[in-house]
Amino acid sequence: MFRHASIQAAALALVAIAFSLAPTDVAADIQTFLNAPAWKLEYQVSFKGACEYTTESFHGKYQNQASIEGGFSATLLLDLRNVGPGAITMFKLATAPDGSSLPPEEAQKRVMDVIMRSETLANWTTGGAMINAVTDEETQAAVTASMEAANCTGYLNYTLVTRGTGLVDEGKMEYSVATHTSIHDTGIVQAATNLTLDIDSQTKHYGFPLAHEFGDQTTQAKRVKVDTVTYKGEAPTVERTETEVKLVFPGGITIDEPNVLMGHTLLLEGTFDPALGNITGERTLKAHSMDGQTPAPGELKVRFTLTPQS
Repeated sequence: MFRHASIQAAALALVAIAFSLAPTDVAADIQTFLNAPAWKLEYQVSFKGACEYTTESFHGKYQNQASIEGGFSATLLLDLRNVGPGAITMFKLATAPDGSSLPPEEAQKRVMDVIMRSETLANWTTGGAMINAVTDEETQAAVTASMEAANCTGYLNYTLVTRGTGLVDEGKMEYSVATHTSIHDTGIVQAATNLTLDIDSQTKHYGFPLAHEFGDQTTQAKRVKVDTVTYKGEAPTVERTETEVKLVFPGGITIDEPNVLMGHTLLLEGTFDPALGNITGERTLKAHSMDGQTPAPGELKVRFTLTPQS
């Protein structure tokens, strides 16, 4: 890990001192992309999974069926532009396709290739309005915009059906139980806003990391639980309870395709056609959430649109 970081640090230093030596070779049809002062990112993330498992208590065994679905959508403005390679490019320079570190000589060759065409690359990140603010009013407007950008609409649909038959209570009475627990709610939650977009105009390649979860400590959701208990030879009794819980994206989501990760963050990358005027993409990845201690395998879907701003 230390060698990997050292290679990246050395690469950044070499690139920084070589900008004045790098030739300009940018096709006219992608000048709009490369020279855009800002990019707007609109994206949606969703997950859907399910699992079945058995639990056991003093009264007997229970069969459980869980379905989990959730997601959120957000919009970010990447308004701080820098010429040259960004974090994604530097990460890829020193990284093999399987995520391991490249031999130093190969990494150095890649660095030199980038140095020779540094002006054909650019990167954008959030926070430009904050950095460029001059007056108190501009600073306050930038802070407000940043806070609003973090707010996004999230939703959660969760259902757990638990059934137990042939159960025996403390009085040796036989009974069965069916419990239906559900959360179906939406609300405003907080998404990550720290993001960097890299564009290589020569290879027409783009890349950016994207947080695939949101964090929230305030938005409430309603959890409804309905217990139906039936003793042998008797009519069933039904009890309904409602409680307030946190509205969170399905917890503990793990992407099961490590080659699409940069560290623990999802890395979205591909090639673009500047004639289209924007960059759009959709990814479907194998992933799983957790229902208690049981994995709930499913799919994580990401849809996004990147639009250059004038």
